[in-house]
Amino acid sequence: MSTIYGRFLQPDPIGFKAKDVNWYRYVGNSPINYTDPEGLDFGLTESTPEETCLGRGGLIGLINYIYLRFGGLGGNDKKAHCITSCEIAEDQGKECAEQWGDKKESIDSNDPEESAEDQKANKAGRDCSNHPKGCKCCCEEKGY
Repeated sequence: MSTIYGRFLQPDPIGFKAKDVNWYRYVGNSPINYTDPEGLDFGLTESTPEETCLGRGGLIGLINYIYLRFGGLGGNDKKAHCITSCEIAEDQGKECAEQWGDKKESIDSNDPEESAEDQKANKAGRDCSNHPKGCKCCCEEKGY
């Protein structure tokens, strides 16, 4: 993928058989909803629920990470975990939020104690989903 050109560097290996005149487009510009791991699919293959969950969850997590990084959450990592889990639970369901949090922690953390605290904040966030005052307010009420 070229960040300069905003497209893939190599054209689709199956050319027009992909039913798309743009040989540099991947899965109809919808990688959260579709996959083509080999690049040889003639149509679009729907993503599994796990792939959709992790894709959309990752997008929400990235947005909140950037927000956290630039001071929007006062640098509070646990608050970011709580709010992110809440927003994923509202968007994709609590099961997805739990799956996303577990996957992220299995990759991201080397410190078991910190990981346990992050998971505690993630659970608080899932419990906050659909709170009448919203995710941020609920997480703040829970001390994050």
